[in-house]
Amino acid sequence: MKKLLGIVVLGLFLCNVGYTKNCTEKDEQYALEDSEIYGDKRTFTAEEAYNAGQSILDIFKSKDLEKLVSMFDGELNEGPPLSYFKNKTFDEAFQQDFQDLIINSKPKCNLGDSNYGFYLAKGLIWFDKSKNNKWVIRKINYKLEE
Repeated sequence: MKKLLGIVVLGLFLCNVGYTKNCTEKDEQYALEDSEIYGDKRTFTAEEAYNAGQSILDIFKSKDLEKLVSMFDGELNEGPPLSYFKNKTFDEAFQQDFQDLIINSKPKCNLGDSNYGFYLAKGLIWFDKSKNNKWVIRKINYKLEE
């Protein structure tokens, strides 16, 4: 019996080794409090928010414009219209210096603003959970060349 218990404990320990937390317990507590306050608008964990931000960074790293646009919930609240992205490559849509600012940013574990949600790169991109509980991009603060 002790052997079995030892194997179970060792197994749980080994399973836990591969899982890294990006957010602190304090971040999780703030997320819980925010979810209680904004429950009708959004519920989230700090780790979910971090992972959603990391997903957007990964999209920028892979330069996957189709995947980026699929994260829009219709037209952006602020930023280029959907039509801007048609028939463009990622590099045609975004200048390299803008891409670098996004790629070199780090996702946050907490809510940036109660109205806009979460942000990357000091607010260049804002994202949030939709009413369908899906992470969506709401704003891209990118100035189009005229």
